[in-house]
Amino acid sequence: MTYIGVAELHFSEWEVNHMSYGKWSDLMYHWKKAYNMRMERATFKIVEKQGSLLDL
Repeated sequence: MTYIGVAELHFSEWEVNHMSYGKWSDLMYHWKKAYNMRMERATFKIVEKQGSLLDL
């Protein structure tokens, strides 16, 4: 979790460790889509979201 947040998403380690689960989940959803486009293959299966966990 920390590696992807720091190396791939370019957040500081402090920011990654203090993110709520809802924010982290939303960022991972978009990162997976971008990663699949960058690698030109479907490495991760994308499940369409019903809503954000931040809406709770």
